[in-house]
Amino acid sequence: MAESNTSISNTTDLNKNKSFKLEKTDYLLSASCGLIAGLVDAIFVGDPKNSFLGNEVDKQTDNFVIKAAQFFYDNDKRPVQKPKKKPTELHKCISYLEQAFPVKYDARYAKDLNAAEGVLSDMTPSNHHLKSLSHSSDIIGLVFSIIDQYSTDGTASFVDKGKVIHVVPNKVSKNKFPYFYGSDNMSKVYSGFINWLGHLLSDVVGSSSTREPGKTGRGMGIPMPFFEMFQFCQFGDLDGDTFGDTMVKVYEEGYDFRFGVATAIPVVIEELLIRCIWTIRQKFYYKKSWKESLPTSKNADFRMMLLLGSTTFSVVDGVDALAHSISFDKGVQLNWVGYFSRVNYVGVARLSELILKECVIRAKIAIGKNADAYVESVFGFIPEEKKEKYLLLAESVKSYLDYADYQKAIKESLKEYDEAKKERIRIEKESAENIQKIIECREKMMVLMEDYFADYIVTFDVAVDMMDQGIVENDSNKFIEGNNLIQEKLGKEAQFKNQDEFDSLMGSDDDFKF
Repeated sequence: MAESNTSISNTTDLNKNKSFKLEKTDYLLSASCGLIAGLVDAIFVGDPKNSFLGNEVDKQTDNFVIKAAQFFYDNDKRPVQKPKKKPTELHKCISYLEQAFPVKYDARYAKDLNAAEGVLSDMTPSNHHLKSLSHSSDIIGLVFSIIDQYSTDGTASFVDKGKVIHVVPNKVSKNKFPYFYGSDNMSKVYSGFINWLGHLLSDVVGSSSTREPGKTGRGMGIPMPFFEMFQFCQFGDLDGDTFGDTMVKVYEEGYDFRFGVATAIPVVIEELLIRCIWTIRQKFYYKKSWKESLPTSKNADFRMMLLLGSTTFSVVDGVDALAHSISFDKGVQLNWVGYFSRVNYVGVARLSELILKECVIRAKIAIGKNADAYVESVFGFIPEEKKEKYLLLAESVKSYLDYADYQKAIKESLKEYDEAKKERIRIEKESAENIQKIIECREKMMVLMEDYFADYIVTFDVAVDMMDQGIVENDSNKFIEGNNLIQEKLGKEAQFKNQDEFDSLMGSDDDFKF
């Protein structure tokens, strides 16, 4: 009970610290940051086929694949099958990674699989990385990759018409098993992760045949995280295609992992601008300390600035996508593939995350304000005739804990000078008033204990005496010890045994246990 009321008090204090302090300038700056990032996205990101930042990310990814392949080559201890010469060109590096990390689920057409007629009939080299769940660059891809690598029936996992199917490839790589295979469950999981990662590296910039010298294409890379989930959205009618089929075409346009990285750049710019502006205003305009000026989710005004900036960015991004995909030649027509190819999904995901977090925070604050419902959730069902007495008992224990908080505040205030002295006098005055309330609550609590806890009276007497003595001697440890006696008698396990443990608990991220 004591812990529950402390939680209510802390929630209320936290709510006070999250009060909104946004001014017109804050709204203007947040929206400006979103607008700037939106313009960067519209001008420098655009769509996968015409993207300045996309081209730069492609170049850096090519260089990364070369360095990664050379790193694996230098550490490749296989006695056979290892190329004699270290790869230096991109297509040779890709070829080495394909050979070093072979997987059986690397099929390009339906004919590469032992599947029934019509199954995966629309799978091509342009979308096979998206159709294969094991090629996903997220936790879903890792799980399905390990399952496919060690499946006893030799099946591989694909998505066809919004459903997961398992089919057996007609042929596998020249290596029956990859170099990393494992002998027990733990080593298999580790080896499966390495094989999955190495194979993704071989596919992230396209296949070796599409990146040979003289070829002009950028190759079909792997999908960005969770993009494969769009395939399960088999609804809607967008120019004759479902939403899921439309998103497959968006991927075929080049909206892969590399382009996903490019779309993340303006989102990062927008968030960094807001964080810097908020910190500068808190430090130099509101004259706060550097610690208080750090942008954290505990500050409601900072969260609102992030929400406003992210919303502005998504609006600008949506308008830009609409402007580049709408035509008026034969009435108003919208090219849905072109529209979704210019949408910044990283920005949409970030905005969704901010909205969800804010809803959770608001829900917690709302629950914290409803003290009666909170107490009932702790005690369970309380009959109406006993509810008032139980709430009175909860209030008495809460008063004891409030007094301990005042004692802690006094100790901290003594470390300051002139201002601390004034604060200490104020707190002492409030503490004196609190002591009177505690005495009154103690008398009421004694009546309750005699009525409802007659068989516990000895323990309660000893505990209350200890708490009284702790108050008189300003000994919080003795007070806590008495309080713990009551909790233990009632079948509760004390979460802290002295003032130091209480302070440590309050300063940690741990929750109170009920």
